[in-house]
Amino acid sequence: MHAIKARQQHRDPGMVRAATALSIVLAMAAAGIAIARPELRWLGVAALVPCAAAMAVNFHAYPHQGVEDARLVVVAANLVALVVLTFAY
Repeated sequence: MHAIKARQQHRDPGMVRAATALSIVLAMAAAGIAIARPELRWLGVAALVPCAAAMAVNFHAYPHQGVEDARLVVVAANLVALVVLTFAY
């Protein structure tokens, strides 16, 4: 969320790049866990959902009024991850 605000206010471009890079790395790690470890497959899938949502939020330029939409995307992704974990384990 801080990276979204920094992008809107045209300040601290390093934070925006760091948030984008971190979301990509975390999504790749979650996908790697899901592929490499069959016993942790659902954990990797559950982790991949919020990571992918964070990546999408970081790549999308939200207008000032759209910050609430970004928050809803992140909350919805976390709820999906919770449902996956609930039914998988």
